[in-house]
Amino acid sequence: MPLAHSVDTVKVLQPDGSLTTQQIDIYASVQGPVVAFNTDNTLALALRVPGLDQPSLVTQYWDMIQAQTLAQFEAAESMLQMPFFNTIYADRAGNIYYLFGGQQPWRHGGNFDDYAKILHGSGPSTLWLKTLPFNRLPQVANPPGGFVANSNNPPWTSAYPQPAGLDPAQYPAWIAPSFVDFRAQHGADFLMSQPKFTAADILGGKMSTEMYLADRVLSDLLAAARSSGNADAGAAATILAAWDHTADADSVGGVLFEEWWNEVSADIGAGKITPDASMGPYVSPHPAFRTPWSAEAPFSTPSGLDPVNDIQLVADLANAYTVVQANFSAQGGASVPWGGAHKTTLDDRSGSTQDFTFPFAANDPQSGADDEFGPMRVVNPVYVGALGEFISYGGDGYVQVIEFTPKGAVGGTLLTYGNASRPNSAHITDQLPFFASKTLKPALRTQSQVQANAVKTESY
Repeated sequence: MPLAHSVDTVKVLQPDGSLTTQQIDIYASVQGPVVAFNTDNTLALALRVPGLDQPSLVTQYWDMIQAQTLAQFEAAESMLQMPFFNTIYADRAGNIYYLFGGQQPWRHGGNFDDYAKILHGSGPSTLWLKTLPFNRLPQVANPPGGFVANSNNPPWTSAYPQPAGLDPAQYPAWIAPSFVDFRAQHGADFLMSQPKFTAADILGGKMSTEMYLADRVLSDLLAAARSSGNADAGAAATILAAWDHTADADSVGGVLFEEWWNEVSADIGAGKITPDASMGPYVSPHPAFRTPWSAEAPFSTPSGLDPVNDIQLVADLANAYTVVQANFSAQGGASVPWGGAHKTTLDDRSGSTQDFTFPFAANDPQSGADDEFGPMRVVNPVYVGALGEFISYGGDGYVQVIEFTPKGAVGGTLLTYGNASRPNSAHITDQLPFFASKTLKPALRTQSQVQANAVKTESY
């Protein structure tokens, strides 16, 4: 079918404040609007987006906010104006609810993997024309396990033991893949660890930097390193054997394990290491495990390292020892504490511009590892050679803990990177001490609380 074509104009702001008019060609296909052509215009890339005809997203959010009961909340969610998102709910009556929500295209058979890629648009098999109704989406209310949770994972283990509403056998195979990454396993294990929690317990669990990946694979790595005869790998094994598996600021060993994993990931990409296939391509690459991930044991697998990769894994450990020894020679070498290599840094945005500049406003020891290691407190690091340290670019940007009490909801919040971006504002870096101490600032929810903490009052 020919592409639909129209012409429109846009006005472009110029440096001197004037506007220029630019004409643009707009193309669309039955599959959706065209977003790109190849160089000789023989192929077009169309993007079919659910929700373009759903104009009432704000209305749905408003109704969700206003809901006083679970039934009212479900009614608001059933509008399906929100294109996607996991949603969880709790109320003062003790109800909890989870929805794998949004606009889920109704596919023509196959499984999730078949559609997680660019599809050929020449036939009707790739053209979806409707989305699943609300009652066909994975969801559960008040599951027997007593919790609902999701850490950017498929819906099937968002409550456990798995209720019927989250049984993948009850849904088409194209809705979502099946895996549970290490961070989601960490959170589920924590929630199943005791029958009741205080708000302090929940905060403590959220701030855990334990690396689940290390819990699963380190013993096999140490055994391979000790039997290899490689001096550097043996020295690294000695450090890692005494490590507590955390990314807390004063923990020794985590930086070495992190660098080993970086080496392993690069070698998987280079084809030097046989990769794991049990969790699919939707998590970070892993080397083949001795026991692959299994839906029958979703929180205790995968584990161990397949011996097929032992030679390269040990070589990577030896390389990691050399790299960490050199990069952090002044901070303890291969025995550098996590916080000696990873710093809590934030641009203070001082002066007349908001450019990303050095130095930073803080340079304190930081705790928290990248998502792929399986901590609950996630900090995404990048090594800056000019600084000789890791700084973070993402992760736990916003944390909130709410407790429903007889006197109302109470809790705390943390916006790690601050509530302001204006140059010279005091509120760019003032939450970093809370982040460093794994605490939250109180959530001021009433007028009297706000007035009692007011720094400045203006009347008009």
